[in-house]
Amino acid sequence: MAKAPEDSLSLAERALFSMLRPLVRFWIRNAKTIQEFIDILKIVFVRIGIEELERTEAKVNISRISVVTGVHRPDVAKIFKHKGEPPRILPNVVPRIIGKWEADPDFTTSDGRPRVLSYKGDESEFADLVESVSKSVGVASALFEMERTGAVQYTSRGIRLKRATHRVTKDSAVVIETLAKDMQTLLDAVLQNKDAKQESPNLHIRTEYDNVVLSRLPQIRSWVKSEGRKFHRRVRNYIAKYDRDISG
Repeated sequence: MAKAPEDSLSLAERALFSMLRPLVRFWIRNAKTIQEFIDILKIVFVRIGIEELERTEAKVNISRISVVTGVHRPDVAKIFKHKGEPPRILPNVVPRIIGKWEADPDFTTSDGRPRVLSYKGDESEFADLVESVSKSVGVASALFEMERTGAVQYTSRGIRLKRATHRVTKDSAVVIETLAKDMQTLLDAVLQNKDAKQESPNLHIRTEYDNVVLSRLPQIRSWVKSEGRKFHRRVRNYIAKYDRDISG
């Protein structure tokens, strides 16, 4: 029996093969083709090639980028010519607003619960909360986003924090952006662990079972979600002690 093409791959190639599978599945399900994938891949290779050359303080030019990446010179020249500044993704401040609302004594009750905040006008408590996190985000925009995602609830005294997590599953653009960040963070963490000379700096644990009673899956998922929310709240409260925006 002939070997499958992936059977002859090196360790690094097999790792790339595994990482590409979900990406290609996502790409195909969105009615995209390999030609479009390759066009984007060339841009990514050139961008990363430039970053790696700059990291080693080497001179950056079309020839060196082509050698480092394997991308043909005409393609490099076209991409390099229009490189400009890489697109900046505006930071998602809503989770930071929620985190500060939960942890900062200025916005919590004596027993540590998020207070009901006034929200009308530039001098409102909610305006103070938003501006303490970011001065580049409009208060009205922040409130609209938190209302849209079900994070706040209006009361006769003001707004109260209804959800401690920011629901993003209905917004395709935000979901994809979050997915990309999660993948990058996980990959960075794993590689940092691999390259560490002594103790691994990052927690990376995988729990997997392959023979679970199917009828119990809804119960298990519900438990994992509940416990995960509790854990993340503990993490937010702990890290908030060392966050400059919150701890001062």
